[in-house]
Amino acid sequence: MSPPANGQLQRITWRFRHPLETAITVLEDAAYPLGSSRPYHQPSQHSEGHYGLHEISQEPITTPPVSSIDVECQEWDAWHSIMISDYDGEEELVYDNDFCPPPSPVLVVTASSEKGYETVHDYITQMWPWLFKHRYMIIKSEDPDEVEQLLETEWVIDMGGVGSLAHCEREGWPEVQKNAAARIMREREGKKLTSE
Repeated sequence: MSPPANGQLQRITWRFRHPLETAITVLEDAAYPLGSSRPYHQPSQHSEGHYGLHEISQEPITTPPVSSIDVECQEWDAWHSIMISDYDGEEELVYDNDFCPPPSPVLVVTASSEKGYETVHDYITQMWPWLFKHRYMIIKSEDPDEVEQLLETEWVIDMGGVGSLAHCEREGWPEVQKNAAARIMREREGKKLTSE
């Protein structure tokens, strides 16, 4: 079980597309999902093709911070569980990408700096190649019968729960952000009431 995600991650909108340098934006405040945002990768004013990073990049990915975290795809594992639920054990179980998918591969994301804890940037840069290596199966796990249509859909990676990859269609993302914003506002109000 992973520790809770850093609440700052709700500020991130990470589109599941290439290139990484234009896929991520960061809200100024997650409580205001329609508010202003800035790119995670900020183009250098001095050197073309080079990027600086948003300050959120150095935040710990979890609270409390951890040095590594295992990541799996929850939809893929659910699909795997459904498909093997009828397995009787009499025949050898053979996995394939159509009728009997293997369990989601596990990615171990580790801290890459002297800080000793995993940062948002560690998580993003180590997840990125894993996501695209397994893109077909990650998306297919949403609805195996509609995979061709789903591959044409724009997806967003939900950073709200590290350790268990969640994603949603781009058109559903505003609802996810709205729910996160409501939760953040309730938490802020609760803190305000207890400090009075």
